[in-house]
Amino acid sequence: MLRAIAVLLVIFFHAKVPGFQGGYLGVDIFFVISGYWMSLILIKDLESGDFSFSRFYERRLRRILPALYATLFLVLAISWIELWPKDFDTMSEVLGSAVLFLANAVIRNQASDYFAPELDAHPLLHIWSLSLEEQFYLVFPVIMLLLFKAPRLIERILISLIPLLSFYWAISFYEINPTASFYHLPTRVWEFWLGFIAARFYKDRLIQNQLIYWFGCILSLSSVALASESSIVPGWGSLGAVLGTAFVLASYSTQETKSASYLKTFVWIGGISYSLYLLHQPVLSFARLRGIESWSLLLPITLSIGVFGAHYLKVLVEDRFRDASRISTKKFSFVAIFGGLILILFAYFGVKTNGAPGRFDGVEEAIVSTAIGSPKRKYCFNKRDVDSICSHGDGPVTTAVLGDSHSIALSYAIGELLKEKKQSALEMSISGCGIYSREDECIAWYKSVLDYLIHKEEIKTVFISMRIASQMHGKHDGLWPKIPNLTTKEHRASLKSAYKSYFEKLSQSGKKVIWVLQVPEVGERLELLMKEAVDDPLASSVSVSVDWWNRRMSEVRDFAMTLPGNIQVYDPQDLFCGQENCYAIKSGVTLYRDSNHMSLAAARLIAKTLDEQFNRKRD
Repeated sequence: MLRAIAVLLVIFFHAKVPGFQGGYLGVDIFFVISGYWMSLILIKDLESGDFSFSRFYERRLRRILPALYATLFLVLAISWIELWPKDFDTMSEVLGSAVLFLANAVIRNQASDYFAPELDAHPLLHIWSLSLEEQFYLVFPVIMLLLFKAPRLIERILISLIPLLSFYWAISFYEINPTASFYHLPTRVWEFWLGFIAARFYKDRLIQNQLIYWFGCILSLSSVALASESSIVPGWGSLGAVLGTAFVLASYSTQETKSASYLKTFVWIGGISYSLYLLHQPVLSFARLRGIESWSLLLPITLSIGVFGAHYLKVLVEDRFRDASRISTKKFSFVAIFGGLILILFAYFGVKTNGAPGRFDGVEEAIVSTAIGSPKRKYCFNKRDVDSICSHGDGPVTTAVLGDSHSIALSYAIGELLKEKKQSALEMSISGCGIYSREDECIAWYKSVLDYLIHKEEIKTVFISMRIASQMHGKHDGLWPKIPNLTTKEHRASLKSAYKSYFEKLSQSGKKVIWVLQVPEVGERLELLMKEAVDDPLASSVSVSVDWWNRRMSEVRDFAMTLPGNIQVYDPQDLFCGQENCYAIKSGVTLYRDSNHMSLAAARLIAKTLDEQFNRKRD
């Protein structure tokens, strides 16, 4: 029953059902359950003297791989038809890493935040937890064997010390890098380990009190109800759910049998929970990529398709492969190795070709080929040491392009123009940082950049490009068509003051300062708008209205008007918008690479206009 509750919590969370913001703790509950069942198996084998590493790992692989491979092949086939190259590239990275049980590390690198709206349509987002489980299974039998043979005192010390150290690491590392803490094993070990402790209590019949069972249920569910995206997870935010689950499992025999008779549906869902977990995110993902966003539609679609598919995936794949009398070890090994190699080869092809753009032709090819950013993004973005930053062009550096991730494509496009004149531009880009920030790293970065630019007399022009609307009022992702208003008046006043001061310091040092205002944001998913453009006679699709964008940028533009005359401001709106609407794709050219970043094609249009409008003179 607990597995059913855990998988349903995750599904409700991923479908964004109101009231289930803490449903992601279903994964933490799964980890406790997993540690519990593995511990019971290992304790039984060790005490009977029948433990075998090879048999243990074969049983785990028979349990995990067949259904996983079936899901991965299914996702690959649908992705080949549905996903644009950027998303196919991202999916391919996870596809290959899932076979090697390293998906958590890959997704951690892809995701700035597990709760980021752009990850909703990632068909393999959920596979990270499976990879993390398998990493734990790899080392857990070794630890169990050592504990079994260790003196009693040493055993008790280690049983207590391991989860405490892991929990301490979780809450400490969260302050440094919450995303890495979320995805990696050392900060999750304590969750599995409490499952192990629950198994010890259950086996020794140390808890025989129904009150503890119900206390565990209440503690887990209340923790889920109180959790939010800002909760420290793993850590204090998941402690209640994990402890509650451990209490329930430790007192399993006193209540679960009675409950099972009238909760048969939950028991049945628990039986298909693994397959249901595997299938739910692909169903949600591809539904969203078809324009279905409402939870009231997503939830029934996911449950109906997911439960139906999970039932047959369990019967035809899971159960068949777990039965060694039906599929021998030799046959299973062949399927596991050969199937894994095929998946890895497809994944390698997807990554090597940058998302297999050769799948498209005609108008689709034009739309796809322009939906890209700077080709140097992976190598030049987020260089926090000013001495290691990249330059684009050919010749001495005369220009710098400074900003957050919105400056990347622009710096490359300006570098292309400068190359014709035997000059270069520096790309001074940093992730998620504005000139006004309370983050120490951001403050230090902009201070070091300012000092660097002031003392570089050969740099005559500084372009500044930021996601200023987001910094001023908050992000629109997940809120559109509402206009974000998530900041205080005091915050906006401080931001304006910081920007003005920074601009003036650059200008006073003899630099020509040109502030390139943010390009219009994309309202709907870019993938949907690209599909619309394919079917449009003009190969175009509209994003936000001009009115929406004018209201979004109103305070920014008012502020720009107050800047001294030596600070030049360029607004790229006219390149993106008509009289009434702004375009995401115009005449077969995709102007973005995602919901807010301009594409390289758009950056080239801006760079050309800047060159003509400001008529920059260079030595």
